[in-house]
Amino acid sequence: MKKLLLLLAVFLWLPISQANEAEIKRGNAADASGDYKTSFPIWRSFAEQGHAEAQFNFGWMYDKGLGVEKNSVEALKWFRKASKQGHELAFKLYHKAATEGDVLVQYNLANMYYQGLGVSQNYVESFKLFRRAAVEGDAKSQFSLGIMYELGHGVPQDYVEAIKWYRKSAEQGYAGAQNNLGYMYYRGLAIRKNLDTARRWYSKAAKQGHALAQSNLGYQHYSDGGTEFSSFRKAIALGQAEAEYDIIALYPDEPNEDTRPQRALEAIQSGDYGTAFSIYHSLAEQGDASAQYNLGIMYYEGRGISRHHIYSYMWLSLAKTNGEARAQESLDFLRGQIASEDISKAQALSAKCWESNYADCPTIAQAKEEGLKAGKADFSKWRSLAAQGDASAQYNLGVMYYEGRGIPQSYIYSYMWLSLARTNGEERAQKVIEALGSFLSAADIVKTQSLASKCWESQYKDCSA
Repeated sequence: MKKLLLLLAVFLWLPISQANEAEIKRGNAADASGDYKTSFPIWRSFAEQGHAEAQFNFGWMYDKGLGVEKNSVEALKWFRKASKQGHELAFKLYHKAATEGDVLVQYNLANMYYQGLGVSQNYVESFKLFRRAAVEGDAKSQFSLGIMYELGHGVPQDYVEAIKWYRKSAEQGYAGAQNNLGYMYYRGLAIRKNLDTARRWYSKAAKQGHALAQSNLGYQHYSDGGTEFSSFRKAIALGQAEAEYDIIALYPDEPNEDTRPQRALEAIQSGDYGTAFSIYHSLAEQGDASAQYNLGIMYYEGRGISRHHIYSYMWLSLAKTNGEARAQESLDFLRGQIASEDISKAQALSAKCWESNYADCPTIAQAKEEGLKAGKADFSKWRSLAAQGDASAQYNLGVMYYEGRGIPQSYIYSYMWLSLARTNGEERAQKVIEALGSFLSAADIVKTQSLASKCWESQYKDCSA
């Protein structure tokens, strides 16, 4: 029987108090004598404190029945905790359980790949695992698969497939899927628009306490001419940040405590920059100097929106005008980053926005549209440099084709340009090429290789199909 590692060595990196040292020695002595009933609670204490090695070893004890009744569910739970902290052996054992058909593990592992928890983020691997579990009937995986199809993460965007998987999950009573299916009916995305059906699915989700569904019900009720805002109130109570914006915007005379700044901060801390950007934008248009500053920074960094230095300068200028002390340093920095004519444009936009009391400021839709135009401009730039044999430009061009950013998505052209970039020494290309393998058939890959050869031999003059 394989024994546990001696934890005295494992835990040398712990803050070793005299009490900890004594416990480690006692646990190791118990393991050495095969007294796992004594060592089990000792290692459990360290595992519950969040130490990855302890979590792995604790899972191993459950897996092998050492000092406790054998329990594969508990073993996998602790392997997962260790895996999320990057423990390689725990991840291998967890992955093995997924390949052997454990649906819960497939779902959890797919989430780890999707979020990059303990492993490099990989939408393609995430999609494969969600699909395996979804086919087995797991409602959460069916919902997650629907999201990936809707957003085009790890698979080409396909609203029809998204609806199919949302429906399968919704019919099993999964609230998130019921809400999303309602939204598809509300918007008429790849399905005939039907507000009654949308309301029915929103209601099903709302009855289960789904915050966004409550908010969606409230918005739909308002759109129908209603003045009852109880759905918004329920959504706020359940923690739906956007509902606070909706109730303030749609019912401005209704008193309401505005906790949006805190919601935005929490969104940033969780990596949900899109939500944070939307909240800051709504606050900025109401004259909130801190939100204007944060919006300017997000435009500069491209978080939650495409990078836009003019809009960044504009919102930072307004923040400074409204008394935000941090804005000046950022403006000074930006002046060295953008052209003088762009600064003039930003100042003009800032004045226009200010004089209209924020009624005539660039909208989120405008920013997104300009981001698309910028993508097209980037394509022209990278295409020109790629034709000169620039490996980095060829890589960027391949990524743009892969993401469909500023140009129609094409896995074949993506693969072709990435192959050329790899040939020219661009190391980053290999990772994207490997991801593309999931979308291209053997015949497609042969075709791209032929295109790449033709492009290469013509010195980039003949690079089309």
